[in-house]
Amino acid sequence: MTGQIEPAVGNLLATAIGQAVRTPLHSLLGFLELLGTTELTDEGRSLVREARAGGEALLLAGDRVTALVQVLADPRPGPAERIPVKQLLAEVAATADPLTPPRTEVNPYVPATVDGDGEALRHALLGLVECAVRHDGRDIRLSVERTSTFADQTVRIRACVRWDGAGLTAAELTALTVDTPPAGTEDPMLVLTNRMIRRLSAQLTVAESHRVTTLVLDVDLRAAGVAADQPAGRPAALRVLLIEDNPVNRLLAERQLRRLGHELDVVEEGLAGLKALRAGEYDVLLVDRHLPDIDGVEVARRVRAAERDGHLTGRTPIVAVTADASVGHRERCLAAGMDAFLTKPLDLTRLQETLLEVVSRPGHTAADTDPTAITRLRRRCDGDEEQVRRMIRTYLDDLDARVDTLAATVAEGSPTRVQAAAETLREESELLGGVRLARACAFVGLAAADGNLAGGAAVLPDLRAAQGEVRAWLERMLGEPALAGG
Repeated sequence: MTGQIEPAVGNLLATAIGQAVRTPLHSLLGFLELLGTTELTDEGRSLVREARAGGEALLLAGDRVTALVQVLADPRPGPAERIPVKQLLAEVAATADPLTPPRTEVNPYVPATVDGDGEALRHALLGLVECAVRHDGRDIRLSVERTSTFADQTVRIRACVRWDGAGLTAAELTALTVDTPPAGTEDPMLVLTNRMIRRLSAQLTVAESHRVTTLVLDVDLRAAGVAADQPAGRPAALRVLLIEDNPVNRLLAERQLRRLGHELDVVEEGLAGLKALRAGEYDVLLVDRHLPDIDGVEVARRVRAAERDGHLTGRTPIVAVTADASVGHRERCLAAGMDAFLTKPLDLTRLQETLLEVVSRPGHTAADTDPTAITRLRRRCDGDEEQVRRMIRTYLDDLDARVDTLAATVAEGSPTRVQAAAETLREESELLGGVRLARACAFVGLAAADGNLAGGAAVLPDLRAAQGEVRAWLERMLGEPALAGG
């Protein structure tokens, strides 16, 4: 189990598992999830839950076999990817114990997203939490905190798994902590956890005291967003274009997206998808990797080229949806210009979170402004349109001075004044839908609270850019008869 295998064999096995296991499971679990949202008897709901649990257990086993084969074939770190911290912890907890997921906690100074080897981090954390579940641990907790300063480009994350009850056996402790699990170690989960910790270049320490066991994983990642507790914009219904040649997968995607409240157009081939994209306006493009004519990677390349040449306006987020788990597949998709990579099977929550995340990145209007904020403000003002306009005008009249004041307090070196100025501007910007500006202010305030004014100063150029964007947007809104359209 712990010996190396040939990379070519590893890729072949990973591809075979994707085609033979993940693709049919994608359809099975998706339809079971949809079936669970219909009117069923108590017995029917119970049967659906049991069927889904069995399918998800099979999926997890397949994922682990694939990951283990790949890491044994090539132990080098995987490519960096964007990792949503809270979402990762929630997924790990729900996978380790679907019935009673462990509690998860994220320190406010942990970035909302980090860049790193997401696959290795997920398997490492899942393995540590499953150690607690296997030992019938009580009050299992998975927490993450930041142990580096704001000034550091590298973010050191400390993940702790704690539980009350029996601790690790000597054999388990050895399998997890030695550089190479000893011969005879037959538990794939322990071997995989060990290898993924090594792939992360992370450090694992174990402490036991008064029947409380704590597994501590220290790993270096890179920040990719503001603190985890900061609010994010939430767009309304999205118009989605799906390129998918499999009729079962098309039917499943249509029902999933409509269940989530989104509009969907479907085509079966890559060239047809490019034609549809030129003819209509879409918020997101979902594309399968393997298509009858040109594949999903080539679709992404042509879309990005058309955007650069001016043949397509704006920038459409592209998400790969595939069962292909072979090495290098994800990297090829992202290198072609895709924004996210989803492996089948998909559940409604993961699909929705990914859609909202990609349309909220810089380069898409949802990341800069939130029109629904004006709708909410109008309701708070009992529909008084003129009062809403006065509030926007007052905000715009004071905006430049407020930003200048914030920049001046950063230069003066007064953390308390910086926090106060940043928080005031953040609240007002968030109220009026200035999402990007509000996030920048939140980051400056957090940096000041950490005593790192240099880190706050580094964010000021982005804050200034967001200032101009929200001004232009609100001025356009003032020119519209009903502002955001109610």
